[in-house]
Amino acid sequence: MRDLIREAIVTPLAVLHRVLRRPAERWRLWWDTARARALFEAVGAEVRCYGRVHRMGTGRVRLGERGNLYEGVLLETQGPGTITVGEGFVLNRGVVITAFAGVRLGRGVLVGEYTSIRDQDHAIAGAGAIAEQGYEAAPIEIGDDVWIGRGCAILAGVRIGARAVVGANSVVTKDVPSGSIVAGAPARVLGQR
Repeated sequence: MRDLIREAIVTPLAVLHRVLRRPAERWRLWWDTARARALFEAVGAEVRCYGRVHRMGTGRVRLGERGNLYEGVLLETQGPGTITVGEGFVLNRGVVITAFAGVRLGRGVLVGEYTSIRDQDHAIAGAGAIAEQGYEAAPIEIGDDVWIGRGCAILAGVRIGARAVVGANSVVTKDVPSGSIVAGAPARVLGQR
């Protein structure tokens, strides 16, 4: 008897939930994408935001066509810095990209969750407190068809060649040749794609 009562109550609610969920998901996708278009300098056609995307600084961000941004992505530009992302990109949940000089991602770049791409670092040469010494910046360039795994750190001045793969949780401190597979902290070449 208890099962019949539960079925009589739960089944109609489950059906109602399924019917109402689709429009709500579409509305959320539309709203988050419209918000991103308002935040950044240029957003290509067919860019979709699956959750709230954050902006800090000047908003000098150019996103190519047919890309996906997920919940918690933070794009920060300061001073002359710009972020340029080619078409067919994926920036997964929690990705942080900061540009004081410039960060460029090529076409078809996939960036895993919680990866940090920062073209600046604190200056540490002076005698004063680190927080008061400003920043040193060098541009980052990531080629076409690159896959950056989850939890990576890409540091200032790095160039990653086309078709490279960066293993999860790697720290990239030096240039990565095209077609290379790198991993580790610091990242080193493990093979070729």
